[in-house]
Amino acid sequence: ISNCVDLVNEHYPDAKLDKFSLSHEEQDAIDIIASTRTMGVFQLESSGMKRAIRAIQPTCFEDIVALVALFRPGPLPYIESYGRRKSGLEKFDYFSDDLKEILAPTYGIIVYQEQIIQIAVKMAGFSLSEADVFRKAVSKKEVKVLQNQEEHFISGAQKNGYSLKVSKEVFAMISTFANYGLNKSHSVCYAMIACQMAHLKAKYPLEFY
Repeated sequence: ISNCVDLVNEHYPDAKLDKFSLSHEEQDAIDIIASTRTMGVFQLESSGMKRAIRAIQPTCFEDIVALVALFRPGPLPYIESYGRRKSGLEKFDYFSDDLKEILAPTYGIIVYQEQIIQIAVKMAGFSLSEADVFRKAVSKKEVKVLQNQEEHFISGAQKNGYSLKVSKEVFAMISTFANYGLNKSHSVCYAMIACQMAHLKAKYPLEFY
């Protein structure tokens, strides 16, 4: 990015680009990513990622954030479903109306580590510190620790009025995420870099290449 910006400013002095404040929300960036013309774009070059892009059909920056996080071993199996849900082609629920606020932005799928913390607090009555221990067990794939947390989560959820069936279903979904997922803040940073590069590629292809 730095080299590209320097070249742009050299070739077009009036551009006055600043690599530290380069926009990541330009529509041309979203369009070039959605078209899968992502050679040279951070995180988005692989054939697998291009399949994910076609499945999700991103239309905004938030979609790119989700895309980066979904393309990880944990949520990877949900990419096609995410795309269908986003397009209104697949029905889904939130297990409970209480979880709608947490899961609505990602169409009922756990995509980010932060959602695990929110669910543990909301549903199982965990304190924030307990929920963070739970998150670490999930994100670091600590299977033994995660198994020990299962009883704690399910009993806490039942105390808060959730059925055993729903409690087990939500825990099972969280366990699937244990195969490695990103926190949203990490994914946002990756997506910002990807979109900045896509914007440069769209607007200044010579300097980009």
